[in-house]
Amino acid sequence: MFVRMGLVLALTGMVGGHAPLLSASELTLEQAVAQALAQHPSLQAQAQSVRAAESHAQALALGPQWTVGGELENVLGTGEVSGIHGAETTLRLSRAIELGDKLAARERVGAAEVARQSQGIGRLQVAIAAQAAQRYIAVVGHQQRLAILRTHLSLAEANQKLLTRWVEAGRASDAELLQADVALIDARLRVEDAEHELDSARVALAALWGESDPEFDASGALDNLPAVAPLAELQAQLPASVEQLAFVADSAALDAQRELAASAAKGDVTVSVGVRRLETIDDQALLFGVSMPLGSAPRSALGVARVDAELAALTARQQAAQWDARQQLYGLYRELEHARHVVETHQRETLPAAEAAMAASQRGFELGRFGFLVLNQAQQSLIDLRLAVLEAQQRYHTLLVSIERLTAANPGDAR
Repeated sequence: MFVRMGLVLALTGMVGGHAPLLSASELTLEQAVAQALAQHPSLQAQAQSVRAAESHAQALALGPQWTVGGELENVLGTGEVSGIHGAETTLRLSRAIELGDKLAARERVGAAEVARQSQGIGRLQVAIAAQAAQRYIAVVGHQQRLAILRTHLSLAEANQKLLTRWVEAGRASDAELLQADVALIDARLRVEDAEHELDSARVALAALWGESDPEFDASGALDNLPAVAPLAELQAQLPASVEQLAFVADSAALDAQRELAASAAKGDVTVSVGVRRLETIDDQALLFGVSMPLGSAPRSALGVARVDAELAALTARQQAAQWDARQQLYGLYRELEHARHVVETHQRETLPAAEAAMAASQRGFELGRFGFLVLNQAQQSLIDLRLAVLEAQQRYHTLLVSIERLTAANPGDAR
């Protein structure tokens, strides 16, 4: 099941919502995130930590144990108590009676630890989903980059073939053909690099669910730039983010420990009942006993002071994390705005100009007005601009995922 969370903006922005399964060779963003969440070992490990906390909570909810003890006195002595003739045998059953609501305090400690470990699952879900989304974006970006460079390679091959014919016909020089050969070699190398980078990106994504030899194409494109909420609205979401909720869970766990430490101020009463056998008179009698430790209050006060110090330290760390999150969000938001500006500026101004320049250079080259160097520069400029637009688009989506991760609420809170 796909976990709903703040990353929905990035998901729907790239592929238009929850897409159905396409084919064995096509992978959607939702499928990639779902597989990572279903199979990542870190989540499985955290689930075991929750189970361990639950078992510990059940153990804390148990009351004091009964204790069975026995004593044998006045044996192996001298005179009247030689051998076992004067022996006194005692069988005693004892149990502590807890005061100060210690059992309830322990139950709260156990429940708080279970909640803290469960919160850890939410944090991991957000982190793994964000990582899967960013790696998926990288795969899509490398696919589109490879497509652009293959187009460039096709142009280089066509140029080289055309110039070969022109040299044979005496219309072009050998120098221009050599320039075309160099451009073709460079285009092939760039395609090879792009293919290797795409393979590495696929492996990095598939590693999130344990696949070592992936064969898939990532569906979707980076052309659409989803809108982002205003900065103030995103900042308002930070207190409810999974990172901040982790501090809340830690604080609740310490509060429960403080209550347990405070409950120790009242010492427990240990009561016992037993039977004593007196061999000298061949009779037995019942025994009753009560005991209570002294000095419980000072020890409890020290325990409370320790927890109070830990709570103060946690509060300071939480405030530092809040400040850092606001700074991170501001930086990410401004970078996001800049990435959009770069994309829109290129699409509105530079790309149309570069396309017109290449078309003019192509016509001039075919008419013999320009040499190959002019055409090659125009083609290279257009390819570089298209790659720059793609890079800015990919950066926009990656930054958006980072913002969504920073502001994401607990997946378990989604409805």
